[in-house]
Amino acid sequence: ADLALFYRQKGLLALSEAVLRDAMASGDDLAEHHLILASVLRAQGQIKQALLELKKARTRGEGGEHAAVAYELGLCHEAMGELKKAAQQVASAVALEPDNPHMHLTLGMLYEKQGRPRLARKAYRVAASLDSAFAPAFVDVSFRLALAALEEGNLERSLQEFTTGLSESASLFSPAVVGEVEHLVSHLVAGEQVRAYAEASEPMRRLSRKALADVEDAF
Repeated sequence: ADLALFYRQKGLLALSEAVLRDAMASGDDLAEHHLILASVLRAQGQIKQALLELKKARTRGEGGEHAAVAYELGLCHEAMGELKKAAQQVASAVALEPDNPHMHLTLGMLYEKQGRPRLARKAYRVAASLDSAFAPAFVDVSFRLALAALEEGNLERSLQEFTTGLSESASLFSPAVVGEVEHLVSHLVAGEQVRAYAEASEPMRRLSRKALADVEDAF
């Protein structure tokens, strides 16, 4: 399984599949093997075959394997464009394995694809609380919500969203950068959007390239 997973991570899908099928043919018919094979088949676009492997993995696995199966099933639904089912499956995986930040991050990404940024932010917040490496996703969606509110002319909600993003920014960026963004917010509240953009473009670039692009579109 380790060798097959190594090949999978390196993108050597055919080699990974060959190793797994050889192992299963020799009697190592384990849930982990079917799970990795499902991932390989999904990456190759063979979704139906991946789903069959997930069924086999589910009948052979226990505990954590079931969370991994639900997660992979969610990724299969995403590959088929079934975002609602994908989110439901990943949410099931999260419920089974709540301390896995990667699952929370994926759930947030699926919510964003569905146009549900506030649910995405909740998932990103949990991911960030489990692993600070995921905090930028939370900050990014908070800032994009703020910019969307700004485009709608709702300065009060925009300020609230910026403040939410800043609550996480403090642990990610230097006080000087956070101070610059707070300066940006003060101009936004005063209705000085052009001045805010001119003075805060650099800290915004450091905080979120996507947010900066949205600012440029807004103004």
